[in-house]
Amino acid sequence: PAGKDRTGVFAALVLELLGVSDEAIAQDYAMTRLGLEPIRELLREQSKALIESYPELALALAACKCFLDLLRTKYGGAKGYFKSKCGFTDEELDLLRTTMLVEEVTNE
Repeated sequence: PAGKDRTGVFAALVLELLGVSDEAIAQDYAMTRLGLEPIRELLREQSKALIESYPELALALAACKCFLDLLRTKYGGAKGYFKSKCGFTDEELDLLRTTMLVEEVTNE
């Protein structure tokens, strides 16, 4: 579990850097505890009911949100963390964002 938690924290750092909402990051972190990858999107849509059914998910959700608050308080967010602790430049972080983000396509 500790390795999974470290991986989840790193994933949260990257998602925050990319501008993903805290709610989506925390839901993603909480869902990994179930190990239900094939139905992850469905679970996100039904997360409120699921969290009520599995109290341990609420704890994971709260822990992730607390981590994100601390990250912003101490470093100003993931960008500040990656710059101060990992030595990334603004240009490298911009490249990471450009590489990892895709435009959402809607069927309208």
